[in-house]
Amino acid sequence: MAKLVCQTGPTAGHEYVLTKDVTVMGRQSSCDVQILDNMSSRAHAQVRRDGKLYSLVDLGSRNGTNLNGKKVTERQLAFGDRIRVGEVEYLFVKETGDVELKDLLSKYEVQEKIGEGGMGIVFKANQRSMARIVALKILSPKYSSRPRFVEQFIREARAAGALNHPNIIQVHDVGTENDIHYFSMEYVEGPTCMQVLRKDGPFKPAEALEIIRQTAKALEYAHSQRLIHQDIKPDNIMLAQGNVVKLADLGISKTFDEAEAEEGPKRVMGTPHYMAPEAALGKRIDHRVDIYSLGATLYHLLTGKTPFTGTSATEVLKAHVMDPLPAIQDLVPDVPDEVCALVERLVAKKPDDRYQQASEVVAEIGRLQSGTQLGIERIGGGETMLLRRYAAGPAVATSA
Repeated sequence: MAKLVCQTGPTAGHEYVLTKDVTVMGRQSSCDVQILDNMSSRAHAQVRRDGKLYSLVDLGSRNGTNLNGKKVTERQLAFGDRIRVGEVEYLFVKETGDVELKDLLSKYEVQEKIGEGGMGIVFKANQRSMARIVALKILSPKYSSRPRFVEQFIREARAAGALNHPNIIQVHDVGTENDIHYFSMEYVEGPTCMQVLRKDGPFKPAEALEIIRQTAKALEYAHSQRLIHQDIKPDNIMLAQGNVVKLADLGISKTFDEAEAEEGPKRVMGTPHYMAPEAALGKRIDHRVDIYSLGATLYHLLTGKTPFTGTSATEVLKAHVMDPLPAIQDLVPDVPDEVCALVERLVAKKPDDRYQQASEVVAEIGRLQSGTQLGIERIGGGETMLLRRYAAGPAVATSA
């Protein structure tokens, strides 16, 4: 059995199990999967099932259907594929039942699924030996039989497990049992920044600055351990209890040595809406890609919109490389000039024009927070109304 998991747009987080031989996607409310986007036709596309095989078929839509960034008319689907119509994206994944894992994993009592992405599935689970609740990430079946992906999954989990910082989700355990590759990590009660954006819209400047300051502290530490995150975005920043921001999902991180050793065109890693130009171009990267993504994330927190949009991942990446940053004050006039200047330097096209270290970002935000001339209420010791207001929200774990 397969399903579609909506990743963006008004229905983000919704799951659609593909129980029919033909599943219709479109703008009409009668469609099996309603696409709430003006770029969608009334009956836009179909997912067809033939035994264990699934295919995506465009129904002659006006604006086309994109599969993994390319416009298609008909194409067989594979788990992990991304279907995009306008600004709405769906992830095609295998429907994995909790019962299977309960039978196959002896060290953990799987309770419920709390996240899913292209690389894996995250469950809330009880670690029996420690009698504690954890977030358990399982490598997707699509990759579990491919040695290169398994090796990468385990290596990166171990690298993340070596990190110990109050603003980073702690990895507890890495292992394999019954051909299931997994790692467990700290379970955080509280929403991601993306969930808050979807529910309540943009953050106040003071709130956004404190979130980014704490995230920069996490990056300062990760970079000191020669690790590049590569996927800073609102989905991976969590608001935990105790006024603490937690950086999640180092699942595609790489070491400084790996980045320096790469030759030739690189595989593009990360999320297009927050990706640095040099990464979008497949050039050699360093820790400054995280500085750029931090700025793109701050832009999103302040405005409720990503810096650049497009009908495909390619269009978004091209905009990061070529287009000037849309003015924040055109969207939110009361954001102070100094905060806008901070964002503009963070997302400078050339790495040499950005802040060079996360510690510089921490220091600059500290200066802004202490300044009364900005019209920003002073923030002391992370005591923000935002964290008190939202940290008691529904339990959520890291993204997959």
